[in-house]
Amino acid sequence: MCAVVARLAVVDAADADPDYLLSVEDLTAWETEHGQIADGAALLVRTGWSSRWNDRTAYLGTDLTGPEAVPELHFPGIGPEAAQWLVDNRNVAAVGIDTPSIDYGQSSDYRAHVILYSANIVGFENLTNLDRLPATG
Repeated sequence: MCAVVARLAVVDAADADPDYLLSVEDLTAWETEHGQIADGAALLVRTGWSSRWNDRTAYLGTDLTGPEAVPELHFPGIGPEAAQWLVDNRNVAAVGIDTPSIDYGQSSDYRAHVILYSANIVGFENLTNLDRLPATG
């Protein structure tokens, strides 16, 4: 196992609805308040979704399983435009989110994954306790 050490930029999206996409506007608003995202930082998105972990239906947006569940998934994620903005404008080392995927539940093309992973940006999913972290650190 290896350790990951990075400065943090924690974007608060706790009011996110189940189909919320982190936007470029969210990122620039965060920077207006906290300063530019540091080079090599890990950008974490706090939606509060991890509090739903013990309730499968609330966490995933459906009680279906297997292939039938895929079109019924509903949880927030990182929008492809925000992912591309991070690649083009910031030197982040990683992104993370407290939902099942960095792409939102209704994604069928997983663009955030493709954009970020193509730029060698690591993604962490199913994070928890992001409410214990400061906005920067």
